[in-house]
Amino acid sequence: LYGKAGLANSSRETGSGDLVQGDFRLEPKTYRTFFKQKEIVMPPIEFKLLRSLLARPGKVFSREELVAAAWPEHAAATDVRGVDVHIARLRKRLRACVGSEVIRTVRSAGYAFAPEW
Repeated sequence: LYGKAGLANSSRETGSGDLVQGDFRLEPKTYRTFFKQKEIVMPPIEFKLLRSLLARPGKVFSREELVAAAWPEHAAATDVRGVDVHIARLRKRLRACVGSEVIRTVRSAGYAFAPEW
């Protein structure tokens, strides 16, 4: 299943600090995301959410954990349901490039990076 979307079941960081997960490469210093060498342009909030999910593929992140990752300075005041909106936008953006779903919803728990299950 991981192979179809060009994904591995573990992430790694390169010497430059980039996060690599299968055919995905994230550049945290520049907030740039690539899939199969093609750039996927996204806002910083979506980048932060994707970075969290890609760093631990298969781990289910609660909305609270994702809020803390995406809005660290405002985590206490941020509505956790806002994560749902940003995840929906991120899914749409990734689906256009990858051709399949890579973010899974775990009912009453949160979200996980996991290609077609």
